[in-house]
Amino acid sequence: MSELEQMEEKPTQRAVFEVIRSSEFDPEFAKVVASSGADEIVQCFQCGTCTGSCPMGRVSAIRTRQIIRMAVLGLKKVLATDELWHCTTCGTCYDRCPRDLKVTEAIVVMRMLAVREGHIPPNLARIVGYVYQYGHAVPINEEIRNLRKKLGLSELPPTTHSYPQALESVQKAMKATSIYETVVERGKPDRG
Repeated sequence: MSELEQMEEKPTQRAVFEVIRSSEFDPEFAKVVASSGADEIVQCFQCGTCTGSCPMGRVSAIRTRQIIRMAVLGLKKVLATDELWHCTTCGTCYDRCPRDLKVTEAIVVMRMLAVREGHIPPNLARIVGYVYQYGHAVPINEEIRNLRKKLGLSELPPTTHSYPQALESVQKAMKATSIYETVVERGKPDRG
């Protein structure tokens, strides 16, 4: 069988393109992201270094280049994407960017805008709720207590578990900064 015949027998992959309507472009959104400390993202020339070097890209579907492109184009729908929350803000993209763009800063700004608009991942709302209720992102349970004792540690860590009055300070700070109200009480998870 010739090479051409072999190629014809293989199923071809076709790119899937999403149609973007002109009504989806919001230049004001791009300006808000840029003016919030990530003004140079408009200089991104889409080389893909950020996506290629992202450690989370090995374990998740994060495409940093796409997130930045959507922001530059003013596509607010980026705020509702799961990928926005896959970034660990490690800074690898910033370190390797040939343009020295503050990619992680842009992502953090977009996350703040996403939360403000109610695009809150269910896991984030749950974790914030735990921090408010227990003073920890992961509440202590019997298994953890037993493990701590087995390791020769006190049953409770020297945190809000041991100092319940400190929990009041955590809750007060969360209320003062509106984190609890924004993420847990007002936030309506739109994925999940």
